[in-house]
Amino acid sequence: MDFLVEFQPLEQCIHSGNYFGLLNALKTTFNRQIDLVETDAIRNPYFIEAVNKTRELHYMRREIKKYLWGAQQACDAIL
Repeated sequence: MDFLVEFQPLEQCIHSGNYFGLLNALKTTFNRQIDLVETDAIRNPYFIEAVNKTRELHYMRREIKKYLWGAQQACDAIL
């Protein structure tokens, strides 16, 4: 499954924790391999066009939000 994500501007520790936390939570939730791409990382205009044609907006499930909140709390404790 492919997911295109956008994160709010965050400190590096929190950003990477949220990215990998979301990736692992999606793998666990769907029990499948996940390709997680941040919109800012896409540079190819043809790829952007193709993505925008099939893009669907979805909201995070409660389990994933809970996992990401835990990752953010852990980073806050380290900093």
